Amino acid sequence: MGNKFPNGMLTKHFSIKEMDCKCKRSDCDAILMQSEFLIKLEKLRELFGIPISPTSARRCVFWNGMVDGSRRSQHIYGNACDFWFQDQIEKERFIRIAENVGFLGIGTGTHLVHIDNRKKYTRWSYEGK
Repeated sequence: MGNKFPNGMLTKHFSIKEMDCKCKRSDCDAILMQSEFLIKLEKLRELFGIPISPTSARRCVFWNGMVDGSRRSQHIYGNACDFWFQDQIEKERFIRIAENVGFLGIGTGTHLVHIDNRKKYTRWSYEGK
């Protein structure tokens, strides 16, 4: 996907930098974001119609452990993003669009929405997030 977008972009609306692992280690071994995930994410962004930026995307195993992520987190497979919403109406609209685009893994908290491209319909809640 990267070749048809300007420098530093993975898709029309999402940059390499915002998808990078947050560990900041020189030996970070986080895998690249999955193409199928990025295609759906871009479709979601187009339909949502306003800028959104992930608070977390791909993670190395080290960083996933630091943030207390699941051992089987879709983040370590380059297959997930988290977003933070102050506005609950926007959050609910984002979730509806994510479902319509085909994201099967969706976790929600008060402000947090996790989306991933797993193969099985799964929903869960994050207490206090």
